[in-house]
Amino acid sequence: MNTNFAAALTSFVGRDRELVQLHARIAEHRLVTLTGEGGSGKSRLAAHLCGELEETVEETWWVDLGPVVDPGLVVRTVADTLGVRSEPEADPTSGLLRRLHAPTTVLCLDTCEHLLDAVADLIRRLLLGCERLVVLATSREALGVPGEAVYRVPSLTPADAQRLFSERAALSDPHFTMDDSPAEVAAICARLDGLPLAIELAAAWVHALTPAQIAAGLADSLQLLGGGPRTVIPRHRTLMASMDWSHDLLDPHEQRVLRRLAVFGSDFTAAAAAAVAGERWDDDERAGHPAENEHALVVTRRLVDKSLVATRRHQDQVRYRLLDTVRHYAFDKLRRCGEVARARDRHLAYYLDLAVEAADGATRDQDHWRAVLEAERDNIHAGLQWALTPARAESSRLLAATMSHQWMIRSQAHEGLGFLQRALGLAPDARSAVQARLHVGRAWLAMVAGHVHQAGESAAVAGEIATEIDDTAIGAQATAMRAYSLYFVDPPRCHELADQARAMSESAGDAFTQDWATVLDAYTLNRRDRHAEAAAIARPAYERALARHDRFCGSFALGIDMLARLHTGEVRRSVSVGVEVMALAEPLGDYFAYGSNATNVAHAFGMAGDIDRGMAIMARIVQGMDRSSDVDVIAYVYVIGLLHLWSGRPTTALEWFERGMQQHDTYEWTALRCLAPQAAALRRLGRTEEAGHAAARAVTAAIEIDSPYLLASARDEQARLIATADPARAFDLHHQALALRREHHLTTYLPDSLDALGGLAATTGSPGAAARMLAAGRAAREQMGCPRPPVARPDHERTIALVRRELGEKAYREHSEEGAALALDAVIADATRGRGPRNRPTVGWSSLSPTELAVALMVADGLPNPEIAARMFISRSTVKTHLSHIYAKLGTSSRTELAAIAAAARSAGERRR
Repeated sequence: MNTNFAAALTSFVGRDRELVQLHARIAEHRLVTLTGEGGSGKSRLAAHLCGELEETVEETWWVDLGPVVDPGLVVRTVADTLGVRSEPEADPTSGLLRRLHAPTTVLCLDTCEHLLDAVADLIRRLLLGCERLVVLATSREALGVPGEAVYRVPSLTPADAQRLFSERAALSDPHFTMDDSPAEVAAICARLDGLPLAIELAAAWVHALTPAQIAAGLADSLQLLGGGPRTVIPRHRTLMASMDWSHDLLDPHEQRVLRRLAVFGSDFTAAAAAAVAGERWDDDERAGHPAENEHALVVTRRLVDKSLVATRRHQDQVRYRLLDTVRHYAFDKLRRCGEVARARDRHLAYYLDLAVEAADGATRDQDHWRAVLEAERDNIHAGLQWALTPARAESSRLLAATMSHQWMIRSQAHEGLGFLQRALGLAPDARSAVQARLHVGRAWLAMVAGHVHQAGESAAVAGEIATEIDDTAIGAQATAMRAYSLYFVDPPRCHELADQARAMSESAGDAFTQDWATVLDAYTLNRRDRHAEAAAIARPAYERALARHDRFCGSFALGIDMLARLHTGEVRRSVSVGVEVMALAEPLGDYFAYGSNATNVAHAFGMAGDIDRGMAIMARIVQGMDRSSDVDVIAYVYVIGLLHLWSGRPTTALEWFERGMQQHDTYEWTALRCLAPQAAALRRLGRTEEAGHAAARAVTAAIEIDSPYLLASARDEQARLIATADPARAFDLHHQALALRREHHLTTYLPDSLDALGGLAATTGSPGAAARMLAAGRAAREQMGCPRPPVARPDHERTIALVRRELGEKAYREHSEEGAALALDAVIADATRGRGPRNRPTVGWSSLSPTELAVALMVADGLPNPEIAARMFISRSTVKTHLSHIYAKLGTSSRTELAAIAAAARSAGERRR
């Protein structure tokens, strides 16, 4: 066995997959070239591969061409290494051909990039003349020889990179163990792109620095990574020397383009490379001449061939990237040439143009342009980080304003709000379209971040500026955002503003705002259980959004249809529509649109009996929210509480409902929805007094906000709490709940009323009626796809057992069959016969509703509006609304007069008792 390989002095780490692939390449090709940037481990991998090949070949030879400067000495160097004697005036290649003709040989030529033509010519001649020869080469770019198989050496995997660091660190400090600082070592390896040379050089510092200090010092990585072993070839002693080696091989055009590409914060397109690194940099031009830009692209591709620029395929295009170590080196060259500001200006100009183009294109194809901007996210943010200064205020403020819609639909609120705040701070008193757009953007991002009050404040400022400058489009956006900020606390006003925004945006040709305002309007109807109306106005918005691939508006609009079906008896269909909603919203990858809609879908799954699926959806959302800041998912606490309650876990459910109640000041609607199920959880925990208070507050809240669903649920809970002590009153309350559900087409909940009334009938001597109602409820549940939740099954089974005992099996079966066969309307009509509406006067003390009566008596007690609001669990604006109604009914406009009237009425009532 002839070889000149020396034993390695350090361990070889990882590369299992690469070795398998290279063995396969060598089995098929006689020339394999390992390419990659300096420090990527080409030489070490080639050497290890040759070592493995020694068992299958007769000879292996290693030729280091790194020190060779004169291309004319390539053949002589190879011949000398193989021991081919030099003959005067003879072609040394002839001697090599004779030497390599017979044995099966692997010849490895290391570091060929500076001698490409000479090496390529030699290899071509050797392969033609030696049939049993295999050539393995390492080079920063391909050799260009026919039949060459190019293998680009990748970075180490994270696990192998960390293992390499650990083993090399132990050589520097025998006491080193990675167990003490795994996160820091992982950060170092990631920062160095998994480049073996850089990792080895960093590991050598552990005798003097901790891993945390090394990680911090890598901000100036090229300076830190110096001082390699003296026995290592000079170009590998420091990463800087390795980079200098590559840089010196470039022509001036290649050097110029490489340093200009350093301004990119991440990978970039060919168009971006051409625009930023173009040859001509006249001060009065935003980009170079097209021909020169094309030349820059050609040069960029040559840099790819030289392994200084990496590529990756993203969807249908190739994107370019400088590895971090190369980028730092190139940026240092850019700084030394005094070109940083001009390069960054071109970078900013390119991405501003792209953002403006995307904003326009998104009105026709949101999917495409959302993906384009997402791919350029790091570059745009890098541009903003640099440019948000007084010197570049105009361009940077416009870019921030233009990007705000993208940040909103992707729920990138935390970073977006930071950029917008900086942009606003550059011109805090400006009254311009850009300033208004920045405030609208701030409102959008505050919305998806859950800062509802801030959304309203920013929208109000934007609206004022839009009015001053007479900009209808911005005014429409501002009005829509003001509407959203009021949705949870003042739905009538939200409805008014949404209608205004819809009309304004239609006039301005702003399809997104028109549809978002329509969605808001539909949700105000949904809140008041006017589901058919809500679905009817949302459907055109969904169709328009779908046509322009607008997943944000489209998912919310389709979600309204899902909710309408959920509440009106189409639970099974609601789930299937909900699956469509999630599929529509999921590509956004956000919390607000996907999370809020998925929460409603989880609710539907729970209603349909698949509580585990609902829990799984919510678990994913909650985990994501716990890891992120400035994100919001509407009503998630309410739905999680319901799922736990239905599963029979009232304690956990109560914890979630209480979290919802704490959101009252911001999300009044969510908080109020938690009241009735909170009462149910307390009842199941035996805390009946607290449950009664919660149910009473739910009644007050439901009347206040005009929610038939909430009022029915609250009455139902009140009835269950007194069923044993006062069955007659419980019957009345359950009938009130049934009437509300029937009148407002809340069909899904009619079986709940029938179950409750059936249970009371069973315990009050009407087992036949109980059997019919229970059977009718069961049949309705089966038809709707809405099974009884697990928590309710034990009580229901006890009721069925009682009815069976009272009636006997035959009679029970007959009554049940009769109830199941009857139409639901017929069963309800029979149950509600003789229970007509009770009329209340329209004026005077007797005309006051229970909520108005409570407000009036608190006024008589001298309580101010804030305390009344707190005691009744309503907003201050709602207290004012109730007072205006009270004044009108009593014919007064004075708080003092109201207090006197209320005190007199209270006194008269006490005397009658």
